[in-house]
Formats: sequence, structure tokens, C-alpha cells
Amino acid sequence: MNKSPILHVDCDREVIAKSIACNTSQCVAATGIKEAFRAIGVDVHFVYVDMSTIRFTLPDHEKRYVFFTPPKVQLCIWQTDQGMQVTPMSFQLDRRKAAQVLTAIRHMGNLPTLQRKPKLKSKSKAVLKIKTAKLASGKQTISKIAVEGGKPPRRGSFLRSSNRRFGMRLLREGIAFSRN
Repeated sequence: MNKSPILHVDCDREVIAKSIACNTSQCVAATGIKEAFRAIGVDVHFVYVDMSTIRFTLPDHEKRYVFFTPPKVQLCIWQTDQGMQVTPMSFQLDRRKAAQVLTAIRHMGNLPTLQRKPKLKSKSKAVLKIKTAKLASGKQTISKIAVEGGKPPRRGSFLRSSNRRFGMRLLREGIAFSRN
């Protein structure tokens, strides 16, 4: 396993062919990041790339990394979402220069390896509590989401899907802030 803090991401024709437009977890950059980690033998989860940030979790380190999206990746995402032809590209992510590094905590959808619960020191921090209900078909669904303490998050599509709802394309079309 490569211990270098710098990740070299190559988005070649194969990665571009596997990617899905308008999807934060399967776009060209996200697919390239997953392939780069797979090539060096590191397990990575919850890779999301949008116009402003790149986010992923390394469960072995129990860390969630957040990076600002480089301009060439923003252009690639925009071209893909517009249906334009994308040329192969490469970029680097240096874990030492991450915009934010968080402790990976267990939430719905995480794997059992991330079972540490956050310790609250004061009541002013926000805690997301999720209650689940079991449907007749046996599947679990979210029945109630509550935030205790702090400022509650804006209700949006981030819990419902990974499709892009915000971005240059939607802003240009004037539908980015429409309520569904």
C-alpha cells in the first residue's frame, strides 16, 4: 500500500466511459478517485464530487476528507453535465492540504467498521438523530430526522438522492432553487 499523502487521479477514457452525468457519486472525478484508491490498495467510501467540494471517507483511518474542487475538475464536471465531449485529464489531491478533515462517524449507510459515536462536550453542538421505521416489505426507511442543538441543516435533496440539484447548468436554466 502506498503511504504517500498525495493521490494522483487519472481520468482516462475508461473512467469517462464508466461515469454517469449529473451524479455526484459516479461522475468522472468520483469514478477516477475510486479507481486511484483501488490501484494503490486503499479502501474508500462515500466519494462525492460537486462543483465546490470533493469528499470521501477512508474507513481504515476513520477520517472524512473534504477538498475544494480544482478548476479543471469543475470544467470537466460542467462539460459532462452539459453532454459535451470530455477529454482525459489528471489531477492530484494532497491529504495534507485538505480543506477539512473530520472524524468519520457512523450514520445510516456507513459500514460497521465506523461505529464510533461522537462525544458531545456542550449542548451548543448539533446532533443529527435519525429514527427508522420498518415497512411491510421488510425494508427500513427514515421516518423522522431531528437535529438537537445548533442550527438545523437546510432541508434539501441531500438525503434523498445523489443527483446534482445545484450547479452551473441548473443556475443558468433558472431551476436550481425550485422546490419539488
